Amino acid sequence: MDDTICREERDVGEAWFKQYGFDLEYLNYEKSLDRLTRRSV
Repeated sequence: MDDTICREERDVGEAWFKQYGFDLEYLNYEKSLDRLTRRSV
């Protein structure tokens, strides 16, 4: 997910993290980036 420097974009990533069980990693690039990945079982 790109442009997570914007609060609205970051909120979506956090909601998906909580609702769908993704792992969430914040990457500090120019406009920020969130990486959502599936958790290993």
